[in-house]
Amino acid sequence: MGSVAKKGLQQYLLQLQKNPLRTKVKRIKNAPGVKIVEKDRRVKLMTTYTPDFLGLREVWAQEGGDRNAGEGIVIGFVDSGINPLHPSFAYDPNNPYTSKPPHFAGACESGPLFPKTFCNGKIISASHVASTAAGNYGVPIAVDGFYYGRASGMVPRAQIAVYKAIYPSIGTPTDVLAAIDQAVLDNVDILTLSIGQDQPPQDTITFLGMFEIFMLAANKAGTLVIQAVGNGGPGPYTVVSYSPWSVGVAASDTDRSYPGTLILGNGQKIGGVGLSGPSFGQGLLQHKLVLAKDAVKVNGRFPGTPQYIEECQYPEALDPDVVLGSVVICTFSDGIYNGTSTLSAITETAKVLGFVGFVLVANPRYGDFIAVPIPFSVPGIMIPRTSDALVISQYYEQQTS
Repeated sequence: MGSVAKKGLQQYLLQLQKNPLRTKVKRIKNAPGVKIVEKDRRVKLMTTYTPDFLGLREVWAQEGGDRNAGEGIVIGFVDSGINPLHPSFAYDPNNPYTSKPPHFAGACESGPLFPKTFCNGKIISASHVASTAAGNYGVPIAVDGFYYGRASGMVPRAQIAVYKAIYPSIGTPTDVLAAIDQAVLDNVDILTLSIGQDQPPQDTITFLGMFEIFMLAANKAGTLVIQAVGNGGPGPYTVVSYSPWSVGVAASDTDRSYPGTLILGNGQKIGGVGLSGPSFGQGLLQHKLVLAKDAVKVNGRFPGTPQYIEECQYPEALDPDVVLGSVVICTFSDGIYNGTSTLSAITETAKVLGFVGFVLVANPRYGDFIAVPIPFSVPGIMIPRTSDALVISQYYEQQTS
């Protein structure tokens, strides 16, 4: 839409403001050139080792090596913004960009929190998704003092154009569509949308909604459109990327794992999943093992729910004299199953009460669970198999009987 057309539309909308909403909608629908009118519904964000898993290093070797692969490509991201100080987007004085690609028409727009110096060559028009696709090569990863290797983007030499459309964690299709339009005008090579609507359009066929039409226009303009399919699965009717003219991308498994080990007093080792440092003593010292529901405060004033009794969600439910300096066994139960309880709450409880570490064990009532590794700020391990949880339970009963 050109500037003259935009100005005319603005004047038309100002005139409409004096009319009731239903009248406004009807007049807009009947206006010349209007193809479709949709309710401006909410949209939301869909938010290291992948290059190795996909075998991209062999591809990089054919494209100038790991530090030059993606040279001349501009990837546009519609997202919540970008942190130019993050190492994935940092300026590399040993391998600087001489200029932006000649086909790219975008400009660096500065603001109160985004000075022009933030457009550093890597960012030429300005987050997680950006670093996944085009983050610098070999950025070291350290969380809470623990080193977890290095991360690289899929095309580490590609340059980045970020279009902020989410404020701060949700947005509207109006903002997203404007960002798509601008990215196409700027002539980005690839456009990544880590954003989707809460639900399909209700007034038209799914793939004829405005979202899909704008992506079709981008595709016809020569831009490859990549869209997240959403975080609602697994299950039917959970994908929010509908059209054949955009590439829908979903999370998948890799062959990477984060193994951890619980060493029992009898020397038996139980394998699990953990993304933290070891307990005090590097595994050479034995610590008291305490089941959370055996450490519940006597006469405590709190609900007798699994979140308080088994899942280690609330420090006030546990006796600090019992759990201090211990490895506490927390049990997968209702709250973790339905998402009202979290691993971060377990770590907070552990820090407040001075756990040496914690173990989250599977519950036979729910079966094995999928252990998604997240960094723990205290030593912790998840035991996702009920068979292993049974071994721990039997050992604990023998030691405490």
